[in-house]
Amino acid sequence: MGRPRKYANDAERAAAFRARWGTMTVNIEPDTVDTVAKIAQFYDISQSEVVSQALKFAFLNHGAFQMTGQALPFKRMHKQNPE
Repeated sequence: MGRPRKYANDAERAAAFRARWGTMTVNIEPDTVDTVAKIAQFYDISQSEVVSQALKFAFLNHGAFQMTGQALPFKRMHKQNPE
């Protein structure tokens, strides 16, 4: 006999998951989408996890809320020309 179920059914389990995580819809450049996919495949994690960790890293290391009266502490990066 296994451990007792934490949730009464799969619908309740899915609802609990959705309550723990927010969802955003964003537009991302195709090259960035490709990079996220490559990173996710390399580390064998989901693309969602790659984006989540990248955002956490960016926000924690740039102190966006500590720079009042200024522009965001990071800007759009320039595309590198393939040669």
